Amino acid sequence: MPQIEKVVVGVDSANQLQEIITAAEGNLPMLPSSLFCHDEKLLSPHLWSQL
Repeated sequence: MPQIEKVVVGVDSANQLQEIITAAEGNLPMLPSSLFCHDEKLLSPHLWSQL
């Protein structure tokens, strides 16, 4: 997805991190348009306290 530059993820284990890395190296499905968001306060963790 060329419009995505960075992604923030959380993991509970090294195994979860490895699964995410493996999935990211493969073909990713298209995201539904209902998941798109342009609200900077929602997208930027440092602004979450303003929500």
